[in-house]
Amino acid sequence: MGFWVPFLIVASLFTGAASYVAAKKAQKAAKRPNDDQRGVLVNKESNIEQIPVIYGERRVGGVRVFVSTDGTKLIAGGLTRWQSGWEPESEVYDTVSDTPTNEYLYIALVLAEGEVESITDLEINELPFTHAKYSGLISYNVYLGGDNQLMPDTDYLRNVNEFWTADHRLRGVAFLGMRFKWDEEAFAGVPDVTALVKGKKLYDPRTASTAWSDNPALCIRDYLTNTRYGKGLAVSAIDDVALGIAATKCDDSVTEYTGGATGKLFTCNAVLDTSKTLFDNLNILLLGCRGFLPYSQGQYRLKIDGSSASQFAFTTDHIIGGISIQGESKSDKYNRVTVKFPNPDANWQPDTAIWPAAGSTEETAYLAADGVLLQEEIELDTITNYYQARDLARILLLRSRNGITCGIKVTSEALQLEIADVITVTHPTPAWTAKPFQVMGMQLNDDGTVDVALLEYDSTIYTWEVGTVQETYPDTSLADPFTVGAVTNIVITETTVLGVDGTVIPSGLITWTPPFDKLVTSFEIQYKLSSEADSYYESILTGLPRYEFLNATVGVSVTIRIRSINSIGSNSAWTTTTYTITGDVAAPNAPTGLVLTQGMLNIRLDWVNPTATDYKSTDVYRHTSNSSSSAAKIASITGESFVDQNIAADTTYYYWAKAVDYSGNYSGFSSVASTNATAVTAVVGDGSITAAKFASSIEPVGIVTSVPSTKSTETIYNTTDNLLYRWDGSQYVSATGASSFSQLTGTVQTAQIANAAITAIKIGTAAVDTAQLASSAVTTAILAADSVSNAKIATDAIQGDVIAASAITTTKIANDAISTVKIAANAITANEINANAVTAVKINALAVTSAKIDTGAVTAVKILADAVTAVKILAGSVTAAKIDAGAVTTAKLDAGAVTTGKLDALAVTSDKIATNAITAGKILAGSITANEIEANTITAGQIKAGAISATEIAANALSVDKIISNTSKVYGNFKFELGTNTPIAGFTGAGIFRTGQYNGFGIAGLANADSTVGVAGQNAYNSYNAFGGYFANSTAVGGTTHRSLAGMANNTQAGVFGFSGTNAWLANSNYAVQTLGDVYVDGDITATGTITPFTGMHDGLLDSASTREIGDILIDSQLLIRRNISNTLFLMEISTVPNQPSIGVYSGTRSSDYVPVAADKEWEQKPFGEENFPTIDPQYADYFIDRDTIISNSLGEGQVNVCGEGGNIAAGDLIATSSVLGKGMKQADDILRSYTVAKAREAATFSGSEIKQIACIYLCG
Repeated sequence: MGFWVPFLIVASLFTGAASYVAAKKAQKAAKRPNDDQRGVLVNKESNIEQIPVIYGERRVGGVRVFVSTDGTKLIAGGLTRWQSGWEPESEVYDTVSDTPTNEYLYIALVLAEGEVESITDLEINELPFTHAKYSGLISYNVYLGGDNQLMPDTDYLRNVNEFWTADHRLRGVAFLGMRFKWDEEAFAGVPDVTALVKGKKLYDPRTASTAWSDNPALCIRDYLTNTRYGKGLAVSAIDDVALGIAATKCDDSVTEYTGGATGKLFTCNAVLDTSKTLFDNLNILLLGCRGFLPYSQGQYRLKIDGSSASQFAFTTDHIIGGISIQGESKSDKYNRVTVKFPNPDANWQPDTAIWPAAGSTEETAYLAADGVLLQEEIELDTITNYYQARDLARILLLRSRNGITCGIKVTSEALQLEIADVITVTHPTPAWTAKPFQVMGMQLNDDGTVDVALLEYDSTIYTWEVGTVQETYPDTSLADPFTVGAVTNIVITETTVLGVDGTVIPSGLITWTPPFDKLVTSFEIQYKLSSEADSYYESILTGLPRYEFLNATVGVSVTIRIRSINSIGSNSAWTTTTYTITGDVAAPNAPTGLVLTQGMLNIRLDWVNPTATDYKSTDVYRHTSNSSSSAAKIASITGESFVDQNIAADTTYYYWAKAVDYSGNYSGFSSVASTNATAVTAVVGDGSITAAKFASSIEPVGIVTSVPSTKSTETIYNTTDNLLYRWDGSQYVSATGASSFSQLTGTVQTAQIANAAITAIKIGTAAVDTAQLASSAVTTAILAADSVSNAKIATDAIQGDVIAASAITTTKIANDAISTVKIAANAITANEINANAVTAVKINALAVTSAKIDTGAVTAVKILADAVTAVKILAGSVTAAKIDAGAVTTAKLDAGAVTTGKLDALAVTSDKIATNAITAGKILAGSITANEIEANTITAGQIKAGAISATEIAANALSVDKIISNTSKVYGNFKFELGTNTPIAGFTGAGIFRTGQYNGFGIAGLANADSTVGVAGQNAYNSYNAFGGYFANSTAVGGTTHRSLAGMANNTQAGVFGFSGTNAWLANSNYAVQTLGDVYVDGDITATGTITPFTGMHDGLLDSASTREIGDILIDSQLLIRRNISNTLFLMEISTVPNQPSIGVYSGTRSSDYVPVAADKEWEQKPFGEENFPTIDPQYADYFIDRDTIISNSLGEGQVNVCGEGGNIAAGDLIATSSVLGKGMKQADDILRSYTVAKAREAATFSGSEIKQIACIYLCG
């Protein structure tokens, strides 16, 4: 036995062989957790993650190497803005806004080493990307990983921002370029994406061709020869003949189960982790096909373990010495083997195949023989077929039960053998006659003998077992977390709520039946007016299947929809209904006990109002007959009494009362009550009021039947003639003299008529004539429409200034009314004359002068052929305006007729001038200025050599845009012009740099008019980002994106210095120094002024998957880094328990490249002024995996999220944590405690589970 253990070690060193047997033993020894298969479906986010190799076909998650929302942040001149709409062709953003759009999320998801065959069947958050919830939200490009793959400008990643360029091709890498449009119902965060990848294309030596294949032998060949991710062996190191035989063996057709389809003996569908050793990955490939890979005579020969004839027969003629025999060991012997493999029929989740089947005759026999369960568990990363996995489990078990292993020393004939060869042994000691063994190892000794390790061999075990079909398991009764039950039976019940003033508030209760889904934790209610678009929905969250609403609008249709939300945030479909609030329609009771009391010319009413809580008032109705339907409302009273003063004596009145509530509902009439007022005569006796009863200033009118001759009273009334008489000192004379106005004589004077007393009804028809109208009394407003007829208009009254523009139309002019004297000179233009209307006979000789013809009026169509003869044309009457365009041809011009005076200004354009026609003598000195020359118009062909001298060019006439561009050099958005006398900012220089956008200049001081100035700067744009001096380290030539910059003296700051999103401004209009970003101070800070309000902030880490909102409360979970006295870093969590000691309030997440000082690798070696490129210290790198660097507000002023768990909050209340995730509540007392988070600065009232954000002072720092 002492020989066997070291013998096996040296044998394996000699052969250099890898095998599936060794792979199984290595897997068992490593005791690795069985989670590798599941891990390939997870999305990772990294720039250093190893890229896997995919053989065959597998669903994988991949690595996010790039994640970004659209656009980028722009910081300039103290302003932060956001750019979006990147145009890759023009390399500009088309939109700049004050807030980020964040409309799209872009992801570059690396899946595998390339080149792969295909990438299909995408799933987003475990749902097919074709699912209805993702409709119109997902777009992507597929890159198969060719070495020459391109990144066109039209692809989605090119539209994110300038940081993903056309050079970001990821050559040799298969990946997806994805764009997600934000939708809160579809995405809760960064989506997890998986895809079905058909992997590597493989070379097949049997056909000398390369194509996709899942043949394990071809996969092993690729891995051995690939120089990028494999061993990189030369092709000559592979025995392609042997490998071809192995490949054909893998393709053997087998019947998967009784009555089932046929399949292959072995396939390979593997995701190889390239961070593992080559040997580990090779073992994974060999294990999945029962492969041996012996190395002999300089080549690797792949063999598939199976039934084979003997290659050599060892007898005592070859065996030197004895035989070392070892029996079976329980550690290497099994009676049950379980194989785990990724099953595509189970969405690529791990599945198991077990052999022998539970309760089978094999299992019963093995357990009886062994007396104990001997179980082996193996994980296969390449087999994805249940029947292949089950058969491999069977063979591994049966091989383990071939228990004899032995070692022999033999002659050198054994050197012709290789690992996995089958031999026989005949030897008298163990009484073996041609017993078959398999070679497991060989060692050449110094004396030429060979030590051989053997394993008992049974060729019958390799015959494929056609077993039973795989048992399918029904779905469990557990709820699918991604399928959420919808609510049903939405019922809306109206209720009445009274305000403090007694008004009725329309309200109601919404209830519904929740789904029978234990995972549902809350419901979302959305509502809008039915007439509005879906974008107007407003949301409410509640944990109960009911919700009470207030202040509803009566009579308006409202659409309400409700959905369920489960504990992982998945939503159900909406359940929708519409409802119209009818409001309070119940009428109050009528008033009772109506009682009337007579008064002196008045009647008092008393009654009892109804006791309804929404009673508003009582209306009083009156009529002179007992008819309530005809009664008129005379009063609206809130009390229970009313006095009617507006009555007549001796008249019976009938009264009723109606009650009305705040919703406008009226009761019926009360019972009727009637009476009449007490007459005055009932109080004052006949003849009791004598003249003596009147005051001295009041004299009664005497009543007489005839006019007396003596005075009794100043005025008397004669009942006989019904006239008044006055005493004139000697007799009574008639005061009115008439019983009607028709009997009146005399006139009513102005003094007798009150102002505005004469109304329209006082004026008789046609009573007002001309004499009654004052001058100009009849204005436009007094005249009725169409009231001024022809008869009302005096002769010659309508003058020109009275007629509105365009008022005289054709229909207003009588035939032959327009005579010659009516036509103004030049009034008749070409538009007024019909074609050919003016013939020769209509025109007197010399009658048509230039004064009679409007410019351009006489065109060719107005003149008959040959009608205008020489005698008809007045000398000098045909001016330029009378000649139609194009009428004067070359033939009509006399030689020399066109003189300078005949040419109109600007009539001679460049196309009228012959080449070289304009010489220096033709051009007036200084007449050609910049305005006369179009950019690039005058080329060498139009100018005679030497024709333009200095005298022909006006001062400053030649600007840059008048000179052909070959005199300057353009670099992107910049121009460089050499040699100029143009003064800029008072200086003249030899060179000008000019931007096309802002017309800004910088001048070098060569040949400068001021010898003391080397550089002069000017920028005509004069905006916040236009500097007199500017130094920038651009990311590209002529680019607008800079790593760092320094600017001096723009219109708002004396200086600007910036680097990677951190800026500093010196001496702007607000502050002496202003910064954006963190300030690093290596020393003391001394302040002699006032420290303005501040908020103390700290860095921390938070799990990326955690749910958080701005304003949520944080607690410390674990101290991760203790760097020095001033710098520590904690892992934080969102609060979940009432009165939890907190550390701050979540205010935001840092960028992915931000490194906290406590974790910075070289923070101590960075003196002020040096560039800061923070990197994470490697010893802390693990702390940042799947975690975000966040900002925690811990001291000073700010805001915090709160709920009503502790009641309503008043200003000054202390805030503590609640049981609601991240939300604060009113602290039970006003004592500052260790768990106090903040002090409220404003009040908040809550309804149900409502969440609010309030201003506060942080007290947890």
